[in-house]
Amino acid sequence: MAHLDEADRTAYLAALSPGTDTDHRGTPFAPELLNQLLTALCDPTTGQPRMGAARFDEASFSGDANFREVTFSGDARFDWASFSGDARFVGASFSRDAVFDGVWFETVPHLGPLVCRQREVLDGAVFQQPVTLEIAADQVSCARTRWASTAMLRLRYAELDLRDAVFEYPVVVAAQSTPFRSRNAADSLVSETELSGEEPGVRLVSVGGADVLHLGRFFQIIGSLVWVCR
Repeated sequence: MAHLDEADRTAYLAALSPGTDTDHRGTPFAPELLNQLLTALCDPTTGQPRMGAARFDEASFSGDANFREVTFSGDARFDWASFSGDARFVGASFSRDAVFDGVWFETVPHLGPLVCRQREVLDGAVFQQPVTLEIAADQVSCARTRWASTAMLRLRYAELDLRDAVFEYPVVVAAQSTPFRSRNAADSLVSETELSGEEPGVRLVSVGGADVLHLGRFFQIIGSLVWVCR
C-alpha cells in the first residue's frame, strides 16, 4: 500500500469496511499511512477501527504506531515487525491471538494495556530500551524474548512462559490487582469483557533454559504466591 499512487491507494481504502481481513505483510508504515488505514476501517457505531484477521508480519512502523482502541476480531500477527517509535495499543480488545513473534522494539517505553482473549505471544521479541508491559490475557508467551534493558511486566489472568528468555538487566514481573487504566484524558478503566469470569491471578509455567540472574521478584497481589526468584 505504501507504494501505490494516490488514486490507487484511495480506491483501495474505499473498498475496505469495518471487520475486513487485512494483509499488510512487509509494508512500511509512516503514521499518516497507518491512520488512513485505520480510518477506512472505522466502525460508525462505535467510532473506533475494527479489523478481522490482521497480518502485519515484517511491517515496519516509523514514528509512533497508534492502534489505540482498535478491535481485532481475528488473529492479529505482527511477526518480525519493527517499531522505531511508541507502539500504542491502549484499549485494543484482541478477541483471539495477538502475535508479536520476533518483533524488534527499538525505543518503545510502554506496550499496552493489551487485553487478549487467548494468547499474547512475544516469542523472540527484542526490547532495546527500558519498557513497561501491561497485558491481560489467558497466556503470555515470552519464549526466547530478549530484554536488553530493564523492564516491568504487569500482568492479569495470564499463564506466563519465560522459556529460554534472555535477561541482560533486571526484569520485574508483577501481578496487577486491578484492571488497567487507559492513560487517556478520561483515565478510564480498560474493558476486560473478553476475560470476564476468569481468575485474574498470574501463574508462572516455565523458566526452563532462561538465565534468571536478573529476573526480579514475582509479586503476589491476588491469589496465592506461586513463585519467587531472588
